[in-house]
Amino acid sequence: QEKIPSQITNRLKIIILENDQKALQNRLKLEFPETAFEKIILLNANASDIVPLRKWPMDRFVELGRKLLEDSTITIILTGSTEEKHVCEDLALQINPDRTVNFAGKTSFKELITLYSISDLLITNDSGPVHFASTTEIPILALFGPETPKIFGPMSPNAKVISLELACSPCVSVFNQKKSSCNDNQCMKLISVQMVLSEAQKILGKWN
Repeated sequence: QEKIPSQITNRLKIIILENDQKALQNRLKLEFPETAFEKIILLNANASDIVPLRKWPMDRFVELGRKLLEDSTITIILTGSTEEKHVCEDLALQINPDRTVNFAGKTSFKELITLYSISDLLITNDSGPVHFASTTEIPILALFGPETPKIFGPMSPNAKVISLELACSPCVSVFNQKKSSCNDNQCMKLISVQMVLSEAQKILGKWN
């Protein structure tokens, strides 16, 4: 009987050339000359509005960002679509505008993949970037609530999913046209900043 090969091993991988990485690093230095970019953590705070239930509360991203920046080597880059630019601008101001860069709407798809390839960690809601980033080797922390990571989780071997697996989850999927009667996404709200911070610190080698 023929075995189905591992989808993680056989996942789509995008090879980014060193020249493209250097070009993006130079662009970051030019646009943000005061910023070090020694260790880059990407925050993707906004899942698309198609499924707002997937969003981790914005004030959690603020608190997480501030705690991450207690490590003086870290710079945070916010990613997102053009429509999310203003929300991310506000988020950067609340976290720490001197060490938080708003890159929402500023990258082509290729530049976004390149950004993943030069960064140390992506922390994201369950949304497209989980899967885009899985084409690179970047460590990923993905926050899942109303959808199940068992079906829709990241393919990357470097991904860690935080999901509380409440009794009411999953309530959203392609099988119900991503519609849910829920108006209080406790599955996301109960994911604490400390839970995410602890996993991030493990990935970044703080406790190794």
